[in-house]
Amino acid sequence: MENKKKDLNYDAKGLIPAIIQDIDTNEVLMLGYMNEKALKLTLEGPDVWFFSRSRQEMWHKGETSGNFIKSKKSIKTAKTTPCWSKPNP
Repeated sequence: MENKKKDLNYDAKGLIPAIIQDIDTNEVLMLGYMNEKALKLTLEGPDVWFFSRSRQEMWHKGETSGNFIKSKKSIKTAKTTPCWSKPNP
């Protein structure tokens, strides 16, 4: 996905939805939003990053709660669909 991340359709605010699923069960764990920086940091690993729309800042998932999400696989399904990250929480 690294070479295709520029092909994603970001919205007018520079965000793309990211659906987070459990890698073993495919259970949807959460929906967050990523900007280009959050996507880059997530792809570099090992943790998942988001952009907080309410705080207007980068959000390192787990930084406060200790519930980090480790990214194991990222999938781009199509230009108009979300970026999927299949972590092992």
